[in-house]
Amino acid sequence: MTAPTDWLGRHRRLDGDLTGVPGGPTRRRVLHATVLVGAASAAAGVLSACTGPASEVPDPSVTAPRAGASPSPTPDPDLPVVTAAIAAEQHLLAVYAATLARHPTYQARLAAYVRRHESHLSALTTLTRPGDDSGARPVTTSSPPPTGGIKVPSSAAQALAALASAENAAKAGRSKDLRTVKSSEYARLLASICACEATHATLLGAEVG
Repeated sequence: MTAPTDWLGRHRRLDGDLTGVPGGPTRRRVLHATVLVGAASAAAGVLSACTGPASEVPDPSVTAPRAGASPSPTPDPDLPVVTAAIAAEQHLLAVYAATLARHPTYQARLAAYVRRHESHLSALTTLTRPGDDSGARPVTTSSPPPTGGIKVPSSAAQALAALASAENAAKAGRSKDLRTVKSSEYARLLASICACEATHATLLGAEVG
């Protein structure tokens, strides 16, 4: 199993490293600390990297090295969660693609949102690359994302509102994932994505008025 160490290094401000505290929490307590405390620090960390169309996007071409920590069990119990998160990111990209096809004048305005979701998808996909004994299965991504069946409102304002709704739905999904995921590394990545999607929803909602 490949852990997204490099990608997550850009998001260390989310929750800190709790495992180095003497007499500190167990791995499960680290997860809960990530879920409960990560949201607060996400506001300071992730929002600085996800504050609008001009913000910097992590480079998805960076390949994360394999972690030297204890290997994940076989099969990886978090694989279903990560796979669901990948599917959600693919759907979001499809919604953006359909919206831009209907409203091409929004291309420049929404480009950074799309790049961030592409970065999320790339980081999640690295988690499913099989290692020596990880038991993980590779997950492929579609490019360009399929847009069939996605209805985009003809009104520009309503189209932005639909994007905000899609971002809120994705945020709710990642929040649910955080309550079930076992790996603290995965939890940090999912918390980062969740915070970014919450910021997207807020920004898009503000544009609607």
